[in-house]
Amino acid sequence: MVVGFDGSPDARRAAAWAAALARARGGRALHLVHALALPAIPHHGYDHLSVGELLGRHEREMRERLEAERDLLAAEGLPVEIHLRRWLPVETLIEHAQSQGAGLVVVGRHGSGASHLVLGSVSAAVARRAPVPVVVVRGETRPSPPRLVLAALDGSAPARAAVAALAEWAPTAEVLAVRVREAAADGAGIDEEDVVRDLAGAADLITAGRRGQSAWEDLLTGSVSDKLLQLAPCPVLLAH
Repeated sequence: MVVGFDGSPDARRAAAWAAALARARGGRALHLVHALALPAIPHHGYDHLSVGELLGRHEREMRERLEAERDLLAAEGLPVEIHLRRWLPVETLIEHAQSQGAGLVVVGRHGSGASHLVLGSVSAAVARRAPVPVVVVRGETRPSPPRLVLAALDGSAPARAAVAALAEWAPTAEVLAVRVREAAADGAGIDEEDVVRDLAGAADLITAGRRGQSAWEDLLTGSVSDKLLQLAPCPVLLAH
């Protein structure tokens, strides 16, 4: 299981959620992965440092955070490895998941705002592009493994893949299956925002299929999976 980790509160929640799931699934190994980028340059006190020195300082600080999180989780009996790479975050997570043969990627949901809406956050981009199921940990703290799961079904192969992932990672969960479709012009049918609002509040996890659209196509047309990432009050599992 690969966990995107940058030391933020969202990342720590994602690591804790993944660790609880790993313990329940027989102590599966966790890989805490961080892609190192140049940090924001402080206004004062660091003017004398080169870009290389700033990056080195940031790398040491990030490694310390990774080691601290590894030691915390390892103390609970889990095998944990840490990986730090100077590369792009989305590519780093996906490539590491592929190289390790990971069955699941877990990330935290970071921030909001116009830039995320237009360009897509790291978590949304990983969920869109990863070849394995992705859990985005967001909202309030929920039990892991999940006890009650809301499964959004539309008959597609991605939706079936999400259910298969659920059977693999949370086989004892109670599942509430919902057929989700856009509301008709006359108001008939089910609107996905209504599903999230009315049903997801009691769920520990929501699953849905991801069709692999580009960020621009999602922005223009919208999708159930994107609405879930924006609105769900609990972790979301997406699969292709």
